[in-house]
Amino acid sequence: MALLAAQMSFLLGADQTSNQTLCKITAMTIHYLYMCVFCWMLVEGINLFIKVVLVFNTEKSKLMYYALLGWGMPIVIVAVCAGVAWGQYATKSSCWIGSGNPLIWSFAGPAAVIILLNLILLCIVARILYRSIRSVDKAGSDKIKAFWTATKGTLTLTPLLGITWIFGFMAVGGATLVFQYIFIVLNSLQGVLFFLFFCFLNKEVREKVKRLFEKMKLSSAQFSSSSVAPEKPLMMTEKNRAEMRRRMSTTVDTTLQGNDLNEERLKQHKEISMKVEVSAPVSLPEPLG
Repeated sequence: MALLAAQMSFLLGADQTSNQTLCKITAMTIHYLYMCVFCWMLVEGINLFIKVVLVFNTEKSKLMYYALLGWGMPIVIVAVCAGVAWGQYATKSSCWIGSGNPLIWSFAGPAAVIILLNLILLCIVARILYRSIRSVDKAGSDKIKAFWTATKGTLTLTPLLGITWIFGFMAVGGATLVFQYIFIVLNSLQGVLFFLFFCFLNKEVREKVKRLFEKMKLSSAQFSSSSVAPEKPLMMTEKNRAEMRRRMSTTVDTTLQGNDLNEERLKQHKEISMKVEVSAPVSLPEPLG
């Protein structure tokens, strides 16, 4: 988020020099946002070091400390710079700190320190990974595959930790045109690299996105089935009405005939029962003794 805001602020506001006061505020905003970018890169490096090296010290949440470092430290840097050298924050040609201005070190100095710290942390993490791979008893092909996976993971961390900004320091002067092109390409694609390595190529992220799409598809199917309009009743023609009346009359006649037949059978059954009762002899009980 800080990187997106910094890039958009620089692209939209760096050349708005008509109002010098607004131009200075724009330069301060860009300075703050880029300092946030670098501070969050340092947060990523520290978090990576804690996860890999200090494995048993990851129970407590450090989000509050990370937020203070990522968003709070740049406020201190920019506030000090604005208080000391407010008039040097912008030039007549751009709303940014000029390269010949000593104030540029308020940006380049912290950035260089953060890049150096992240480079050291990345080397420590890579050393631990390679040592752990070497200590595991694996076949030659499996060990080579593990080394390649660790190398690929280390390389993908370089844009996240700001290591590519090293080319920005190398791209000072006219004789370093190659480094300028490398710096421009790598850092203009920094957001794309973040998305590619940590979203698109991340198996966890892909699985979560897949489950989200499946849930959305299921919800859409349920909504479609519940919102289907009821079928319209068929129009009754005169022929259909006549056929229905005929069937109803047939059903009624059959029911009445069945009732008459049942009454006739019940009457015959009663007459047979009365004849049997009259003709049956009466047996008296035998005397006792």
